[in-house]
Amino acid sequence: MKSQILGSDDLLRKAKAATPKDKNIYINWEALEELPEQFEAVISAVKFSPDLKASFTDVGSGNWMPKTELMYQIAEAKGISGGDNSITEAVYEDVDINPMLCKPMEDAPTYRRIKVGEKVVKFSTVLEEDGTLRRSSLCTQIYNVWDRCNETWSKDEKYNNGVSKKYKTKFDRKAHFDGEMKFAFAKAETKAYTKTIRELAGLMTGYTSQDLKSGELLFAKIRKSSKALQLEQAANLERISNGGSKSPSASLLFGEPEKNVTEDKPGREIIEEPELTVTPVEEAIAEIECGCNTPFVSGDLKTKLENIVKWLKEQPTADQSPHWGDIQKTIGEMREVLG
Repeated sequence: MKSQILGSDDLLRKAKAATPKDKNIYINWEALEELPEQFEAVISAVKFSPDLKASFTDVGSGNWMPKTELMYQIAEAKGISGGDNSITEAVYEDVDINPMLCKPMEDAPTYRRIKVGEKVVKFSTVLEEDGTLRRSSLCTQIYNVWDRCNETWSKDEKYNNGVSKKYKTKFDRKAHFDGEMKFAFAKAETKAYTKTIRELAGLMTGYTSQDLKSGELLFAKIRKSSKALQLEQAANLERISNGGSKSPSASLLFGEPEKNVTEDKPGREIIEEPELTVTPVEEAIAEIECGCNTPFVSGDLKTKLENIVKWLKEQPTADQSPHWGDIQKTIGEMREVLG
């Protein structure tokens, strides 16, 4: 079998002629030419409107980042898949529920321990140019429904001279809170997934209008070739006809079977995803690294967070140290910046 690079003549020409100055092209042509022969690359363009506000978010300082819908298109063009075994967890906090009770801020607080949102720890995978499966780092995302509802209620009062028009009673606010909670998991997972997409696709943390003037982003998706799939199907049929024993086609494709081994030799692909287990320290590292990879975290806070990550990587039991509380406080500051 011979490796193939598929796509329109125009896209192939652009991909082959790309230089580091072309910040809209995410294709390593030399690597594609060395692609193992049982794989093929599909070059495609993710197009967007010249009106960047339709597909990008203005993150300030003249920088743009893709919106969720565009990120999903990028994942499809690159062949990125979300891991199946994401970790999900309900988030509980002690909060003053006076805002939900429609009580004025002058009243004594009414503290209750309630579920305020959902947390998702997620990874994604993509097939690389050498035929191996690459896994993203773990990304933790919390969607805090309580904080967002609180912000909505206070804005409603602010723009109506202190009197809420849409959320007039505690029943209105409880219904609003419960309605938002229904989608907390989906929103947390979406945010976590888009961050893994950004990592695996190699996206920049911010694009200028000049970077996006072409109106398209180019990617290469690596997949098994049609010939390789035909051989696999033939091997499967031979195995069935031989009563489950190894067939000549299977030997050609996979060689001798081995367990718990991942190899990237041409003509062979054995991929086993390990069970996803995350310690509090690993979770903190993943969340900080994801946050620091955005344009929102900068300056002294980013420096402080980067120093924390260095220390955490040397202290696997840091969650048992007296500094853990201060670390969580700093992570809380990062979450506030990220919104």
